[in-house]
Amino acid sequence: MINIWDNYSRVKALYNRYIEAVCRRYDLNRAELDVLLFFANNPEYDRAADIVRIYRVAKSQVSTALRALQDRGYVAGEFEGKNRRSIHIKVLPEAHEVVEEGRRAQREFADVLVEGFRDEELQQMRKFAERITDNIKKNSSKNEKGTAK
Repeated sequence: MINIWDNYSRVKALYNRYIEAVCRRYDLNRAELDVLLFFANNPEYDRAADIVRIYRVAKSQVSTALRALQDRGYVAGEFEGKNRRSIHIKVLPEAHEVVEEGRRAQREFADVLVEGFRDEELQQMRKFAERITDNIKKNSSKNEKGTAK
């Protein structure tokens, strides 16, 4: 049996090493950079509710980060049509340099994780990761409904 928790803290600490340098350089806290990169890397998601649902972080944490990012001119909230209840987040050109630095740090981190793997091994790993993700999603919804152990 694979114990996914064995290396979880090490992976998290390694990722932090890469991403914290970007936070320091642009005087952002971790939540602010995470929120900015989420919206920049996932244009199909453009509402605060999306990051709350997908990353399962507190609404207040996302709201606070979005306010700070708006104050810096990195993001803007826009209403779509006449619907005034749902604000859509747009990453602004002023955030380009920060986003590119963040993406670079993410790529460097990912490169370290897969160092030494052949292309066919990486393809197989992606398939396994997709199956694991599907299992997590399937069982997460069961737990939310109270049907799983």
